[in-house]
Amino acid sequence: LLSELRGKCPLFGSDLPQTEETADVLGAFYVLAELPADCFGAYVISMAT
Repeated sequence: LLSELRGKCPLFGSDLPQTEETADVLGAFYVLAELPADCFGAYVISMAT
């Protein structure tokens, strides 16, 4: 898992079908990716209902 996450290849393509919920989650990660790592701690996404 770590080697995949550290790799240069995208984990999914830009043509990934997205629900509104998926777009919200990915949007959060896009924002986090722009920030320095020391700006946030653990980040948990729970899809539990």
